[in-house]
Amino acid sequence: VFTARPDEHGFLHVEDTSLIDEDGNVVQLRGISAHGLTWYPDYINSKLFHQLSKEWNCNFISLPMYTDIYVKEDRRQSLEVLYAGIKAAIANDMYVLVDWHTLSEKDPNVYLKEAIDFFDRISKQYADVPNIIYEICNEPNGDTNWKQVSDFADAVIPVIRNNSENALIIVGTPEYDQDLHSVIEAL
Repeated sequence: VFTARPDEHGFLHVEDTSLIDEDGNVVQLRGISAHGLTWYPDYINSKLFHQLSKEWNCNFISLPMYTDIYVKEDRRQSLEVLYAGIKAAIANDMYVLVDWHTLSEKDPNVYLKEAIDFFDRISKQYADVPNIIYEICNEPNGDTNWKQVSDFADAVIPVIRNNSENALIIVGTPEYDQDLHSVIEAL
């Protein structure tokens, strides 16, 4: 199993239960998650990403975009910090998870229109960049069910695919991404 780097391994995809690179090799991601991009924007910088990549051998960072902050507070600042993180990850040969973090509103469909716009914007700008991984719905919770998450995914995934057909897309599950029973039962 290789620790994948975008410059060498390119776009990733899933086969069965394995993460696979462009050459068919099983790879792994090792890294961390930032926390609330606009809460701690000082941590989103090239120096830190360089240290994570080179000294800690991280090949991955998650950049959570808390949707309620993005929608209700300062969209421009949120995007500036996100773009800075994406730029730093690319410069340091890391995969970067663009995480639409649906925590406080629970049901991802609350901000469906904003999510479609957000993912259209990001996937157009980074269409041919293998570093970008999309998590379209992180931590749906409360009374949210798989049908709601699935409906959200059915609306958002085509937007990304229209711009970046090779991007890896992750869909969260109800109950804070911890339980797969509702997904399995739906199959």
